[in-house]
Amino acid sequence: MTFKLAFRNVLRNKRRTFLTALLIGVGLGVLILYDGFVQGMTEAMVRSATGSFLGEAQVHAEGFRKDRDVEKVVANWPAVSKALSQDPLVKAHAGRVIANGMLSSAANVSSVAIFGIDPASELGVSQLKNVVREGASLTGSSDTEILIGRRLAKLLEVGLGDRVVLTVAQAKSGELSQELFRVSGIFAFKTREMDQAVVFIARTRAQGLLRLPGQVHEVAFSFYDSAKANDETLPLWQELKKGGNEALGWRALMPSMAAMMDMSRYGTTITALILFAIISFGVINSLFMSIYERMFEFGVLKAIGTRPWQLARLVVVEAVTIGFISIVVGVVLGGAATAWFRVHGLDYSDMEYAGVAARDPIRTVVHTYQFVLYPVYVIALTVIASLYPAIHAARLVPTEAMRKSL
Repeated sequence: MTFKLAFRNVLRNKRRTFLTALLIGVGLGVLILYDGFVQGMTEAMVRSATGSFLGEAQVHAEGFRKDRDVEKVVANWPAVSKALSQDPLVKAHAGRVIANGMLSSAANVSSVAIFGIDPASELGVSQLKNVVREGASLTGSSDTEILIGRRLAKLLEVGLGDRVVLTVAQAKSGELSQELFRVSGIFAFKTREMDQAVVFIARTRAQGLLRLPGQVHEVAFSFYDSAKANDETLPLWQELKKGGNEALGWRALMPSMAAMMDMSRYGTTITALILFAIISFGVINSLFMSIYERMFEFGVLKAIGTRPWQLARLVVVEAVTIGFISIVVGVVLGGAATAWFRVHGLDYSDMEYAGVAARDPIRTVVHTYQFVLYPVYVIALTVIASLYPAIHAARLVPTEAMRKSL
């Protein structure tokens, strides 16, 4: 009987019920869409950062990331490579030689970070080949090939086929080595640091320049399941750390990106609290209007012996009924909007955060909890918001209530 009365009372003023349900439903739909965008943005940024060149995890000699000392090479590089090759969780890995140097042309000179890479290995770890905008990526067929960024090419006033001179300090001795290269390709990662201050040459050539035959400074690798990159319980990490190496996942390599992901979760929580606060006021306002319209009826019910808790229960059930109607509206609106943006996405190709450029459109990510947990929150919030009007209705004095009527 309570549910029947509540449903009839909700439909008594269809306009108010529709507006209240629309308010709650739109709030729920916005929350679902917002959460989908946050999840999609964080996944896109991580995918861009780890997939472009960084890799999902890296191995270095202890202290190399701090001072970039070219003498600090990965301990027992062949054993590290073998461990990564034999691990079933690892998709691919690539060893790199890293040094600082000077790149000069006939027009200008600039300091650069030099990466010596193996083109074949890099295909499974990075997308260097896909960001080459002019010419071709390194092939390994010539020791004089060099890839430079678009901003650096503009600064040095060079193009494809032009000659440039690379100067580096040799390991241990510190003597300068100079070699002549020809620009084989120009890339664009769309980040200032990469496009203006990074060059790529063949790994064997870099080892020769630095007098580090068969040595590497960095090993980047990726997993079949990207979540494993931050799983510190894997035995692989201990294997890679032997000999004084350090092995880190992308969260440790990019703390600013990890902080952004953590902050995005707080942002979702704050957005939810704001929306739920607005929804609460809407529910309270609607229920009080309904109570004042039926003040005489409540007075009569109290006069004929209806207990206060029964009136309170009736108001709460009315709120829950509105909540369920709102959930249907919110799930439909939020689901439709999330599905649309999942297909079409939003183009943020010019956006850069923490040195990472979003290369692909940001598409919403759909999770089951968005359509289960958030509606449950709506019902719980609706019940909590209805307690104040319910208590007010339960405390009505029959004689006073029957004198009031809208």
